Amino acid sequence: MKFLRTKLFLGYFGSLLILTAFFYVVVHIFAIPNSTEYLFVILTILGGVGFFAVFKIYDLLNKLQEALNREQRFIADVAHELKTPLATLRASLELAKVNDPIAEIDHLSNTLKDVLELAWSESTFRQSPKIFNLSVLVEELLEITTKMSLNKKISISSEIDQDILIVGFREKLARAILNIIDNAIKYSQDLGKVEISLEKRNDQALIIIKDNGIGISKKEIPHIFDRFYRGSKTAKVLGSGLGLAIASSIITTHQGSINIDSELGKGTTVTIRLPIT
Repeated sequence: MKFLRTKLFLGYFGSLLILTAFFYVVVHIFAIPNSTEYLFVILTILGGVGFFAVFKIYDLLNKLQEALNREQRFIADVAHELKTPLATLRASLELAKVNDPIAEIDHLSNTLKDVLELAWSESTFRQSPKIFNLSVLVEELLEITTKMSLNKKISISSEIDQDILIVGFREKLARAILNIIDNAIKYSQDLGKVEISLEKRNDQALIIIKDNGIGISKKEIPHIFDRFYRGSKTAKVLGSGLGLAIASSIITTHQGSINIDSELGKGTTVTIRLPIT
């Protein structure tokens, strides 16, 4: 792709140089009056049109490069994460010592789902962002959250400002928020507490998800949005390590930000900032 960009610019400047030489010869052969002015005007127009065309092509090449990079990352992610469970299953079956094949298959299935979801979260092609009510979306997610928390008897509290409108992809943003809430529930102790709030602050919508769970160490916080990263305290919790990567990707697509403040043994606070209309 870099070679194509280089050829594009070289072709543009080469063509401009050839046209300059051509018009210079023509105006001198035919002794055209005010030839210098004509030559300047013609080259300015051609140069401007050519530069605009090159700029558009260059922008298209950048978009193609981004799409190619996403595809390569997707393939690498699939290969990386499926290698271990597949090897484990194969070895276990060969030795006829399958400790828990159902668990391995479930892990494999969940990983595939998360990898596909990550690819989906990064794709905005053929989609157009729309205005939607973020307050209504968060309230809908609260109903789902309440059901998710029943097994661990976790208390869910909320404070939602009304009629906050944003532009984006409603389904994708719902997945991002739900992933973070799911983490808060998974890493909280039984009878724990999760607080969810939505407020309008200046030109931003703030979604704050707070729990009193196991927390995250300071040295691990910079890595928690990395693909397949799992903290030292998460070994006993089933997961692929892609939930926060998916959430971060979706929020970035919405020109937003996500920050985490956490302390081991005390809990975690996740703050999402999104631009409002």
